[in-house]
Parts: sequence; C-alpha cells; structure tokens
Amino acid sequence: MTTPVTKIHDFTTSAPAFSISVEARPVYEALAHLFVWTQDHPADYEDSLAFELAEKARPELRDELKTFSSMSPLWPGLFGIVAATDITTASDLGKIIDGETLRGLLVNHASVEDCDSETVKAAVAGDHDATATVLEACDAPDDLVALLNLSNDDLAAKIGSILTMYAQDIEPALSARMPILQRSAEEKRALARRTSPSDLVELATNGVTLEMGPRIEGILLIPSIVIRPWALISEAAGTRIVCYSVTDDVLNADPDAPPRYLVNLFKAIGDEKRLAMLKHISQGGITLRDLADRMGLAKSTTHHHVGALRSAGLVRVVVTDEDKYYEIRTRNIADAGPLLERFLDQQS
Repeated sequence: MTTPVTKIHDFTTSAPAFSISVEARPVYEALAHLFVWTQDHPADYEDSLAFELAEKARPELRDELKTFSSMSPLWPGLFGIVAATDITTASDLGKIIDGETLRGLLVNHASVEDCDSETVKAAVAGDHDATATVLEACDAPDDLVALLNLSNDDLAAKIGSILTMYAQDIEPALSARMPILQRSAEEKRALARRTSPSDLVELATNGVTLEMGPRIEGILLIPSIVIRPWALISEAAGTRIVCYSVTDDVLNADPDAPPRYLVNLFKAIGDEKRLAMLKHISQGGITLRDLADRMGLAKSTTHHHVGALRSAGLVRVVVTDEDKYYEIRTRNIADAGPLLERFLDQQS
C-alpha cells in the first residue's frame, strides 16, 4: 500500500527578527535625570553636575518634584513613548503625552495585586471609583493619591509643565554632553555587529544578564551619564529598554581619540601572524590544534593571537559535541573599512 504524500497549505508567518538598537537623545538623559532627582538616596549616584543643576532650577520645578516624589517610576516609563517617536527634547515630550497614558504608567507601577484587571483598566481610563479601589489596595502615598485624583487633562498638563520647565532650566546644560553619549552609542552599535544581544547588554551594564521571554522582540540600549553607576530597565511594546551607565573610558576620553573598538580592530589585523591566521580561518572552520600546526606556533601562542582576533570581532568560536573550531565573521571583516571611514568623517 502506497503512503500518500502529505501536501501542506502553510499560512503561518515567520517570526519577526529579534532587533537590538542603541539611541542617544537629550530627552532620554532628561528622563534619567528626573528619575535620579526624585530618588531618596542621591548619594547613590555619582554625577555631581546633575545635582548642581537641580539646585539651580527654578523653585517651582524643585517644589513640584519634591511634592510628587512618588512619580519617580514614571520617568523611565516614558522611555517607551519616546522610542516610538522621533522627538529629541523634554519640551517636545511634554506636548505629546496624554493623561491616560500617564495614569496607566502610574497605576501599573503601583502594587495592585489585590485588584482585578477590569478595575485596573477602569482606573487607567480615569474612573473615580476604580481609582479609589486601586489606591486603597496599594496603600498609596499621599502624593500619588493626589496625582491619580487629577483628571487626565490636568495630569497631562502637570507633567507637561514639569517637562517644559525642565527643558528651559536644565536640558541645555545636559545636552552639551551629547557628544559623549553619542560616542558611547556608536561604540555599542559597533559591538552589536560582533556580539549577541544578551552579551551586548551584559557588556553595556557591566554584568547585568536579562532573560528574554517570548513577548520580548527587541532591546533598546540608552547611554546615560546621570544614572552612573546604575542601570534603568523598563519595557514597552515588546521592547526591553536598558538605560546603561557610560563607562569611565568614554566619559573621560579625548574627544578626538579613536574609539577603543576601532583601535582593537586595527591592532588585531596589524600583525603578520594574525593576518595569516585570518587567511587560514577564512578557508573553513579550523581547530586551534590545526591552526597552530599550520602556523608552526605553540598552541598557547596561537590561542593568544586568536583571542585578539575574537576581541576585535573578526573570528568566532563554534563549539560542537566533539570539539570546537574557529570561523571567520565575514560581516565584520566587511565592516572594517566603513568603521574607519565613519571615524574619519567625525573628525572633519
């Protein structure tokens, strides 16, 4: 008896590719600063300029942020709204936010485990009775109660006013740091072409590892000076948002100096033995033992050279059940020229 051939009508769609992006905009640093400004323990943060600017702000802005300190989680919650737009300043953000979105962020950051989802939804929509139920369930502090008892229009107007005052008093001084933030972002974009998303997050945050659940479709990295040495992690529309601290070498670097990743790249290929190794590796996967034999070098010496090539993103190691071998990272080889061109363009 012949088994019939199964035919298939396939209406599935392929899963979207996991994305990772890096952005530096003044509005992100503004939101990070507002978060730090409203923390109970400012000594936990290293950026002295952030607190000097806060002290010089107009009294109305200082009073608003002091009065409504419980809105602190709101600021990193707004990262997702910014990411979905092309706005660059805090005043621009103040013009587009709406009260229902703000209420939703405040409600969702409250502890509402004892409330059913319909009550939470009604509270987000502005229902007075539902809001009272949520506030009672989470034992909300007085300032959060005052915020959530505002109408959506009044809530949007209050936050918009804070962002406008901030943009006028503080943002210009912090915006002067944008070259540093852009430098860090460019460094991380270069690393993104060489490392996995999880490894890149770990490198950017100096050790934070994130588990990506099925609902997470991408990562957004945001460099910051004001949050040093912390990281802020939030989520919006399937994107995990990580605001990471700029490292000392980027913060204190000569602005005309080449970035470290570019130095590592050309240092790696500026050696005859390493260039010869790249040639051997490019001809197909090769083990360390075979590579050492072809080069006539000790395995330890070969391992050292291959380590430099891996650090530069030119070679990857593939681990199998039987052994491990090295192979070329073709895309990164092609990136070498454009990376140098981009650096030279920045100097002109």
